[in-house]
Amino acid sequence: MHESIRFGRIAGIAVGINWSVLVIAALVTWGLADETLPTSYPGHPPAAYWSVATVASVVFFASLLAHELGHSIVARRHGVNVEAITLWMLGGVSKLEGGATNARDELRIAAVGPAVSIALSVVFGFVAVALDLVGAPELLVAAFGWLATITSSSPSSTSCPPSRSTAAASSAPCSGVPGTTSCEPPAPRRPRAGCSGT
Repeated sequence: MHESIRFGRIAGIAVGINWSVLVIAALVTWGLADETLPTSYPGHPPAAYWSVATVASVVFFASLLAHELGHSIVARRHGVNVEAITLWMLGGVSKLEGGATNARDELRIAAVGPAVSIALSVVFGFVAVALDLVGAPELLVAAFGWLATITSSSPSSTSCPPSRSTAAASSAPCSGVPGTTSCEPPAPRRPRAGCSGT
């Protein structure tokens, strides 16, 4: 997956997005602003729905980036070179060169992404409850509740680090649906043994 826009580096890892993210971000924002929020919380002006939906969409994609950063940072700590992270329409792609040297490191690399998503879900949930308790606007509470729900679903998919069998490849991309990661070798594009996706 090729990036269209390069943002820079986070923790020394190049981060960019593919143009398709803009399409999905627009659809997510539109769905929240035009249907989800007005249906559940009627009576607010359109500008309020669109403002909250836009912020929620940005935070959602930031959580996907955090998921991929989790995989990439731990992979690098275990000797796996990380070329870049690219967000695209179905989630994120961490381009890893080579693979972990043992199964324990592979498990750690695989587990950290879902762990990040679970942690973010808990944080979003606590924020939603706290905002509700202090009487914050209901749309803001709803946005964090939505974020808690959507990020909590990400660990349900299996995440896999690059296998040693792909160590000779120039890069072994890990790609996934929003918030999830399933690993594939560059060619042929089919899941390796032991990997499963949504």
